[in-house]
Formats: sequence, C-alpha cells, structure tokens
Amino acid sequence: MKLSKCLGTNKAQAQRDWPAAYASLGAERTRRYDPMELIKIVTPDGDEMRRAMDIFPASELTYDPLANAEQPTADAWEQALEITRRRALRRQHKQLSSSWEAQIRMVRPYLPRGVSPEKMQPQHIRQMMLAMEGDGQSDSTISTRMATLSGVFTSLIKSGLHPDLLNPCSRVDYVSRVQRSHLTATEDHYRQMLSSDIKNDPLLLRIVFLGVRVGEAIHGRVEGDTFVIEPIDGWSPKNKSSIRTIPIPAFLRNSIVDCNADAFGNVFRKAREDEQLVPHSFRHGFVQLARQLHCNPLVIEAVLGHRLPTAMMEVYGSGYAVGTMREEMQKIWQRLDKMLVKT
Repeated sequence: MKLSKCLGTNKAQAQRDWPAAYASLGAERTRRYDPMELIKIVTPDGDEMRRAMDIFPASELTYDPLANAEQPTADAWEQALEITRRRALRRQHKQLSSSWEAQIRMVRPYLPRGVSPEKMQPQHIRQMMLAMEGDGQSDSTISTRMATLSGVFTSLIKSGLHPDLLNPCSRVDYVSRVQRSHLTATEDHYRQMLSSDIKNDPLLLRIVFLGVRVGEAIHGRVEGDTFVIEPIDGWSPKNKSSIRTIPIPAFLRNSIVDCNADAFGNVFRKAREDEQLVPHSFRHGFVQLARQLHCNPLVIEAVLGHRLPTAMMEVYGSGYAVGTMREEMQKIWQRLDKMLVKT
C-alpha cells in the first residue's frame, strides 16, 4: 500500500514501475522511503507476505498478477456500442454526438479485463470509478463517464438483446454531490453580485441575463441583436441541442469577453458572499425566474439549449424563432432590472 501511494497508482502497476522509479530517486530515496519498512506484496504463487523494500527479488518486483488475465471481450463491447448508436438513431433520428464518442473512448481503458457487458456487476463499476479517481479525474468527470456507460447498458436492455440484464450503474451511487445540487441563485444573490466589484463584468452579465453556461458565455458571439452559440476551433457546446441563437439585451450587444473560465472563477469567488454560489447557480436562477413569471417552459428550454421533450419537436420545424424567445426573456430581463433598481 505504501508503495502504491508513493507511485500514485494501483498495486500491480506500482510493482512494475518500482525498479525504475527507485533507481531514479538516487540520493533522495532515503527521504521518500524507509528502506526497511515492511510492505505487503503478492508472490507469483498468490501468497501474501510482508518484506523490506530493499530485499525484493526482481521476480517479485516485476510480477503482475493480472498479466495472464483474459483481455476485454472487445467484440462484445463493440457490439454493445453499435446497438447504442443504432438505438439513438432510431429514437432521435440523428447520430450520437461527438462528445458521446469522446466519453466512450475515455471509458474503454477502464473496462475490467475479460468481462463482457452482460457480466458487468456493481463491483466492476466501483472499481472503474476508483481507478478513474486514482488517475486524478474529478467527481463530475467520473459522473459524466459513468452516466454515458449507463446509457450503453440501458440500450442493451431496451434493444431486447439482454432483456433480463440489470444495469450495474443503477446500483452504484456515481453521481457527485456537486452535480446533484447546484445552488439556485435567489434575488439576494442577484442583488449582491450585481452590486459587487464585478457587477460590470460582461461575462457575469451574459450568464445572468442569458442563462448560459460559462463556456457558452465565453465562446459565444454577438451578431446584431442575437447571441450565437456554435462550435469554434478548440471548443464546442455541450451537445447538439446547445447549438442555438438566442436574443441578447441591447446593453450587451457590444460586450467583449477577454478572460477564461479559471480567471473568471477566481474573481467570482472573491466577489461572492455565499460560498455555495457558483456561476452555474444563475442558470438555475434563470429557470426559477421563468417559472415565477409563468414563461412558456418549452421556449425557455430552447433558450437554455436543452433537448426538447419529444422527438417530433426536434424533427419538425426549426425550433422557436428569436422573436418568440425574446418575448419570454424580456419578462426575466424586466424582473432583473427591478432587482437592480432596489439595490
């Protein structure tokens, strides 16, 4: 365990990497390791023992208990992914997004060896999550990737190929607390931030008045009286539904954003009074204001870039007109203006 922690990886990988790492430490090794510290190892015969690090035989240091394990059933997984793609095309009349394909590419290296999709168990999902965590992936990243994998199992069940399969992801708590509950901005939050040192920051104002995500506020562009969110070099919206054109208030039509998300996050944290408040809170607040003002919920969904509730609404027509969106958004803008007057 000590060896694994020092090398920042799992036990088997640590045993493989240790000789080279140990040699490279040189004079510093006495500071990092206690040469006589006893740690647990697994011998080629499967026995566990505790040995001093300096007297490891080379065969023990290089032994990988997983070396002879069967490789993942690649064909079975590829079939499962293809079923998922075909199901999405049949139900949504469009291909799965490039972001879905990217998430799957990142998940595949963590699939357990020799375990086909129908044999996956909750403990396998848990092992994958721990491995991702060990590689430094954030809770939200792990949650997104597990949700993507969960969709593959759902497709296997719904396709009839494995109707009796129990989705192993549904039996593991993989959603991070941050994803479960973003704080919704209240009127007090709006007043506090819109009277703070960053009250004139165009990035904050775009987030507040348009209900957009931080990345969209940074990379979207103003065209006349509209705000266009579409893929550009080095960045793309969250999904296809997020590609949209929405109205923008007159006072933001000349706004220019010249900072990145990290820089904005730093100034935002310094300006806020509530430590739970995050930029995304104002996206939730935008929805809350829309409910209070009885805005058309489907129009607001389109403004936010959410997928519309039925396939028919996405197949027929070309979405809501900018003028229709403006009518609903003006109700929210007027409420925000009243908040500023009271500040």
